[in-house]
Amino acid sequence: MKSLYSLDCLNFLSQETRAEVIENIRKNDLAHQEEHVLAVVELANELADVVGIIRPTERRRLLTAAFMHDIACHENRTYHHLIGGIRASVILLRNEQHIFTPEDIEEIRVLIAEHRASYSGPRSSVASQVLRLADMGRLDSERFGIRAIEHRYGQMSKEFALQETADYLISKFAPDGYAWITYPALGQQLYMKEIAVIKSLCADRDKLIAYLDDVYTYVEKKHGEIMC
Repeated sequence: MKSLYSLDCLNFLSQETRAEVIENIRKNDLAHQEEHVLAVVELANELADVVGIIRPTERRRLLTAAFMHDIACHENRTYHHLIGGIRASVILLRNEQHIFTPEDIEEIRVLIAEHRASYSGPRSSVASQVLRLADMGRLDSERFGIRAIEHRYGQMSKEFALQETADYLISKFAPDGYAWITYPALGQQLYMKEIAVIKSLCADRDKLIAYLDDVYTYVEKKHGEIMC
């Protein structure tokens, strides 16, 4: 089974850095733990090939940002991208100055600060677009609601979770949702069909709730029943 400790594309980072980052990730909610971060790192690595991020230094910066992007989720969800960027900088300055210059570390901080869908400014680089896409994940119209349910699973009743998740997904992924305002053009090209299906689903609340009910059942089987 793959793990963040043994992932080959991160073998340039010290064990001290990996251990500290993973320790923080394990404190996050279910939607932002190792499974998610592993998927983000692997997809960022794949997309880097697609867009031509081939220079070793650029690739290392991107993969480090992907690895550390949710390091502060458990501290403050609203500002985790800003706190996480600062925390990542501190860790890298302490452990990784043999591979990263201060300028590299600042670039990693910026990538982490820009990774959220709600970020409304211009993305500073192609790498920032790649990290945004990787964090959102491969757009899969059958699975896109899983992490949204996992984020709420065990925190509230099933009914509240379904209604709150529906509100969230509609605001984010409906045809006029905020996710699409700054969604990278690369993603529009790669996931054109999936985007159309997701927009359609989020435009019909009743259909979306029925879909989320099935997703909730899947998450319940995956993580076990939790009484609220």
